[in-house]
Amino acid sequence: MNIYGKHLAIKTFKAGETIIHEGENGDSFFILYSGEVLVSSMTPSGDSIALATVSDTQNIFFAKLL
Repeated sequence: MNIYGKHLAIKTFKAGETIIHEGENGDSFFILYSGEVLVSSMTPSGDSIALATVSDTQNIFFAKLL
C-alpha cells in the first residue's frame, strides 16, 4: 500500500450525501470501506430511482471517470 499512499485520500460522506452526480465528468476512484451506498439513476422525467444498495461487506469499488 505504501507505493499508492501518496495518491490516496480518505473521504468521509454523511448519510444522504451525494458522492457522484450522474452525467458529470470526473477523475475519481472510490473504495467503500465502511457503510452503505445507495446507487440511483434519474428517469427521463427527472425522478430518482433506486437501483441498488451496496455495503462495505461486498468489497465494492466504483469510479467517476471522463
